[in-house]
Parts: sequence; structure tokens; C-alpha cells
Amino acid sequence: MLAPAQATTPDICRPAEPDIEKLLDSEAHCHKSPDFLHALGHLLNVAGRYSEALDRLESAMLLDPQRWPVHLEYALALEGVGDNVSANALLRQLAENPAVDPRIHEELLRILRRRQEALWQQPARRTQIGLSVGYDDNLLGATRYANLQLSLPGGYLPVEIADADRPRGGSFLRAEITHEREFHQSAVASWRYVLMGSYRWSIEHSPADIGHLGAGVERAPSGDSGWYSSVLAQQIYRGGSLALWQVQAGAGGVRSLQLPSLQNCRIRYGGEMHATQYPANRQFDGRYAGILLNNTCVQSGWQFQLRAGRDVPVNDERPGGAQQQYTLSLSRHVPFAGGGLRGEYEYYRQDDAKGYSSLLEDNARRQIQRHTYRMEYRWLQGGLQPYVGLEWLDQKANIPLFSPRNTIFTIGLRHLW
Repeated sequence: MLAPAQATTPDICRPAEPDIEKLLDSEAHCHKSPDFLHALGHLLNVAGRYSEALDRLESAMLLDPQRWPVHLEYALALEGVGDNVSANALLRQLAENPAVDPRIHEELLRILRRRQEALWQQPARRTQIGLSVGYDDNLLGATRYANLQLSLPGGYLPVEIADADRPRGGSFLRAEITHEREFHQSAVASWRYVLMGSYRWSIEHSPADIGHLGAGVERAPSGDSGWYSSVLAQQIYRGGSLALWQVQAGAGGVRSLQLPSLQNCRIRYGGEMHATQYPANRQFDGRYAGILLNNTCVQSGWQFQLRAGRDVPVNDERPGGAQQQYTLSLSRHVPFAGGGLRGEYEYYRQDDAKGYSSLLEDNARRQIQRHTYRMEYRWLQGGLQPYVGLEWLDQKANIPLFSPRNTIFTIGLRHLW
């Protein structure tokens, strides 16, 4: 395993004889120093505490993207947690960086040559569990309006929405688990599978309980570019009953980008298809086909995603008929106050091909626009990561029945190994 040059940390943020626990005690005062974070990440790597080292080294890269020894230390931490594919990709980028010390560069080339000759490597494993509590002011996603107007042949009939169908808030408990495993089959391809599950118990209103189960398999390039294919199956439960069953399949290309202001970016582009069933009401079943564009930049913390496609009904009697769907999301993760701050914005638009119902807005074609804002802050406390999150959803539609608004606050704890 490579041993990068020692970090040079100011004396105010490093004891004369570096000690992990002393550095952790100083982290609140020195979390904006890339020297300090590099030194702490190096010591955590040496101690075999790789998952803890990842967080500190990631923050150091965001603060000083040009510092190649931090990237090397980060690759060691990735290798330590078993993510050999990501570690190798980062080592290849370092081998192409002219700023890397010549001796380190030669050693990198030797390591990469040996690994490219191998047909397989030890599989990478990652498991995360989480427990949280929170409050949702609209558990069932009900419309914000108290009254509707029904369109009748003789005019309009005002209808007041019953209290049971109005927005109601309540607290909840949530448990989640995700397990991933990645097999580096060769220098060309790798395989990854993921298993995930979660359940949200609504303490005051059991019909709002939500469960999710999912399993996926993906074939992706081992290097910086190539082709990928994936399959994902998932189920959603509401109030204890199966509400949705979906199978997704996708394929396309992956390419590495080196942009002046956004280094170490990977772009993914391709097509995807979804088959969706609603067991409680099969007339809403649909088949979706569309395009996907995703760009992730590790060092700057930016991620961008665009989806566009068309959902065609299985049953011609589905209200609204075919749907044009568009999704745009933008997120960024940055170090902040000794932890990590993540912000995300998502925009969704849906346009129906025909009128939704003759009783609503004179059989208008439904148009939906949804804005979702998410913010999460997590502390770095060893293997345990406390966090707080806030989510705000604002959906507007020309048919008031489809205009909910949600605010969700969450506080919880995650453990990754």
C-alpha cells in the first residue's frame, strides 16, 4: 500500500506528537484547514479506521482540490473500506496528473499494471443502517385546498373536502438499511448489487405508514469510460398494503470529464424503461421510456441529473392518458462546521395528453409542477453519523386536487461499515 508524504499542518491544529484522539478534540476548531484534515485522515488510515478517514479526506479535497497527496490518501481509504473500483479509478487519474511526485508516479504505474493483469479483486462491501425520528405536516400528501368545484352540465358545484382528506401532520419513526457489494470482474467491467429497505411508522396515523423494498444489479466499466446496464425492482407499501410494484432497466455510457473548475467528474448518459403496477387500482398502470443524463464531480461535491420521458398507460381508460415527465435535480455536498452539509433541489413537471376527468376543471389536461428542496447536515463522529434534515415540497397543478405541500423535519443516526 502506498504511503504518501506527511501532511504539513499548522502547529495550532496539530500536537507536537500527533495523536488521533487529540486531533479529534481539535477538529471543531480546525475543520476548515486542509492540512489538519489531511493529517487526521492519514492517521485514521494508519489506524485502520478507513470509514472515518473518508469523511475527513473528502472535506480536505473540497477545500483544496489541487492537493494531490490528499487524493492519494483518499484512494487508500477507499481501498480500506473495500471500494477497490473507485480507488483504482482515482489512482489512474493521479497517474495522469503531472503534478504528482515522479517517484510516486512510477509506483502508481507499477501498481496499476499489476492490477490490470488481475482477473478479479476482492469484492467491495458497504452496509448502512439508520434510525430517525421526525415530523411531517402532511402525512398523506393531501391537497392544500379546502374546497373544489365539480364541473356539471348545469354549471359548477362547490364541494368542501372532508376533514379526513385534509392535510394532517404527525410524528414518525423511520428505520432503513442498505447493503452494496461490488465485484471487479476484470480491467474492463465490474458488477454491483444493492439491497435496500426502509419503513416509516406514523405514530398518530397508521394509514400513512410507508415501506420500501428494493434490489438492483448493475454492470459498469471498471475504468473511467465504458458502457453500463442496470436492472432495479422495488415495491412500496402504504398502510400495510402493497401500493406500487416497479421494474426499471437502463443502459448507456460512462465517461470521465476533466473540467478546469470541476475536476474528477464522471458523466453517465443513456436510456431507461420502467414498468409500473398499482395493485389497488390497475387502471393507473403505465410503461415509461426516456433518457437520462447524470454528472457527478467528487472533489467539488456537485451532482447534476436530468430525466425526460413519456409514460404510456396500459389501460386506455387511465385518467389523463399518456404523460410527458421531466425531472431536473442539482445537489452539492460541502464541509461545514466540522461536518458535512448537503443541499439538493429537484424540479418535476408532468403534462397529461388528455383531460383527467369531466368532473374536474371542465376535463382539463392535468399539468403538474413540483419543487422539492432538501437540506441535511451530518456530524462526523467515528462510525456513527448523527444528522438533521429538512425537506420542503411545493406542488402546483391546474387541477387543485393535485396541489399538496409538505414540510418534513428529521433527526437521526446512521452507521456505515
